[in-house]
Amino acid sequence: MVTSVRASVREARALATQASDRLPSPRVVLALAGIETRKILVHPVFLGTMGVCALFITRAVGSNGNIGWLVGGIAVGLVAGGFISASLATQRARRDRVLELFGSLPAPAETRTAAVLLGGLFGPVVLASLLGVIGGAALEADAKIAPYVDLSLLVQIPLTVAAMCALAVALGRWIPSPVTAPVVLVAQVMTGLVWVIPWVAPTSSGIRMGRHVTYLVSFIVVASAAALVRDRRTLLRLIVAGLALALMAGAAATQLPPGGLR
Repeated sequence: MVTSVRASVREARALATQASDRLPSPRVVLALAGIETRKILVHPVFLGTMGVCALFITRAVGSNGNIGWLVGGIAVGLVAGGFISASLATQRARRDRVLELFGSLPAPAETRTAAVLLGGLFGPVVLASLLGVIGGAALEADAKIAPYVDLSLLVQIPLTVAAMCALAVALGRWIPSPVTAPVVLVAQVMTGLVWVIPWVAPTSSGIRMGRHVTYLVSFIVVASAAALVRDRRTLLRLIVAGLALALMAGAAATQLPPGGLR
C-alpha cells in the first residue's frame, strides 16, 4: 500500500509541469489585470449580490427614507460581491481544467495570481472609493448621520473591500472550492468575528483609528503575500508576510479602547 502511494507521488511529480524560474512581467500582469477586472465586475455573482442589496435597501429606504441604509447596503454588496467573485476568479483555471496548459506557458504561475489581486483593486476597490466620495457627500447632508461621518470612516470602505478581495484570492489559492468564500462570509457574521475585530468603525466608537488603518493595510499585505507564496515560496515573500502578520496582530490587539467599542 505504502509502496504504491509512493510510486504514485513520484509519477505525479515527474509528470507535473515544472515551475518557471522567471519573475512575473509587469506588462503581462497589467494586461491580465485589465481582463480580470472586467470579468470580476460583470460576474453574475458580483452583479447579483449588488442587485439583491439594492433591492433590499430600496425597500428599507421606502420605509424610513434613511440614506444611510442605502450607502451601507451598497457597501455590503461591494464587499460580499467582490469577495465571492474574486475567489471564483482565482479558481477559474482549476475549474476549467487548464492548469497544465497555463503551466506550459513561459509566464510563471504567480502572474495570474497577481493579476487577480490587481483586478480586485482596479474593480471593486475603485467602485468602493467612488461610493465613499458620493455616499459621504450624501451622508454629510443628513443632520442625524453627519456627526458620525468623517474622512477616516470613508477611507475604511475601500480598504475593507481591498482586504476582502485579497483574502478571497488567498483562500482561492489555498482552499480551491466554490463554497469557501460563502462559508467564510457566513462565519464572519454568525460567529460574531466581525464585531470582535471590526472592518469599519466610526471615530465616535472610540476605536484607535491609526492602529485600525494599520491593521487593514497590513491585512492586505498578509493576504496578498499568502496568495503569492502558494505559487512560489521565496525568502522575501516569507519575510514580508511575517513582518506584516506581526504588525497586523499588534494593531488588532491594540486598536480597541479599554472596555470595547462604544
